[in-house]
Amino acid sequence: MRKMSSIQKVREILPHTNADSLELAMINDWQVVVKKGEFTKDQLVVYFEIDSWIPHELAPFLSKGNEPKIYEGISGERLRSIKLRKELSQGMILPLNADILFRINCWVTFNIGLNEQLFEGMDVTEALNVVKWEPSIPACLRGKIKGNFPTEIPKTDQERIQNLSKHFAKIKTKTWEITEKLHGSSCTFYLDMQDNFHVCSRNLDLQFEENNAYWKAAVMYNVEQKVRDQGLKGYAIQGELIGEGINGNQYGIKGVDFYVFDVHSVNDSRYLTPKERYNVVEVLRLKHVPIISRNQVIQVETIQDLLKMVEGEKSEINGSNIEGWVFKTEDVCYDNRDVTSFKVISNTWLLKNE
Repeated sequence: MRKMSSIQKVREILPHTNADSLELAMINDWQVVVKKGEFTKDQLVVYFEIDSWIPHELAPFLSKGNEPKIYEGISGERLRSIKLRKELSQGMILPLNADILFRINCWVTFNIGLNEQLFEGMDVTEALNVVKWEPSIPACLRGKIKGNFPTEIPKTDQERIQNLSKHFAKIKTKTWEITEKLHGSSCTFYLDMQDNFHVCSRNLDLQFEENNAYWKAAVMYNVEQKVRDQGLKGYAIQGELIGEGINGNQYGIKGVDFYVFDVHSVNDSRYLTPKERYNVVEVLRLKHVPIISRNQVIQVETIQDLLKMVEGEKSEINGSNIEGWVFKTEDVCYDNRDVTSFKVISNTWLLKNE
């Protein structure tokens, strides 16, 4: 699960180029605009990522004197990517004051049963009652619920490169497949080991409905019959659903379409390599997300340089500005401690589309 709120160390404090009373605090490779003198290098703080829904009692200043909004029953505000005096600010940091320490210690004691010491990287999302904000689900995607997302399949999500500062040196030693990150809705087609076919959104297993967008894509490509014909029991075909009514339909297409970005083998408990995935996509006669590059070595010096590379890139689908790139290793990796995939999101795209 994504750490929306965590204990982090201030990596660096930089001057703000356009305001004497402000500074730039670097958390891993996230840049946050803060008041001058409020934080120091190497200080432990609580960092809240963009898309966090922050309870009002933690940061009442986010409501700017207005009544706080309500999301999932929590009174508060959402964190977005913004510019403050022309400098990018992503997320929020708060000092480890007495109130926050009390909340964290109470949660740890109740849930773990001991007074655990704070450490860098510690996930305090639940302790601070922070949740991830997500846009409301349009009618075409809701559907009737058959059950929860199958537990044997990983949910589709990639870590952001800004959180991988400590791994970047090793990341640069590998070769990567780079694909375009499409802006739609995650969709999974899965023939389980009991020979049951599933059509899933990011979090749910959905019953068949003629007008449901996920099922429309499954029917349009005759996915169930194809995976049965190919004997792909225990394989989950995961991809991006795009089109009308889905996240603004930046690609301007009519109806819906589906682009594969992963295939997971439940039998081996692993994702297929890019080469293996291409073979499955070809056999099933499906579309693959646009491929930017293969066997690519990252040659830039810093994560900030990598973020700059994606700016202004155009989608191969319709020429619109892309959301970003997704990087995946070319080889199978069974070591869960190793970085095998991540995403690089365009900050310009975020500022415009959030």
